Amino acid sequence: MVSGVHVYWNAADGAKTYNVYRSTQKASGYTLIKKGLAATHYIDATAVSGTTYYYKVVAANGTSTSAESDPF
Repeated sequence: MVSGVHVYWNAADGAKTYNVYRSTQKASGYTLIKKGLAATHYIDATAVSGTTYYYKVVAANGTSTSAESDPF
């Protein structure tokens, strides 16, 4: 059994990697928790049970990055 929050998103055209950000507030306070992820999912094993988290993802293609996704 794998514990933690399972985070999924759709692939972005041209993306090679993704950076995942997390916050306990929807509008601000996002911190990078995973950089250079090749997959379109991430298991946040550091999430604390009972805490609400919001995530944003940024796609990267090696030379540039996308805008942040909407919080989810």
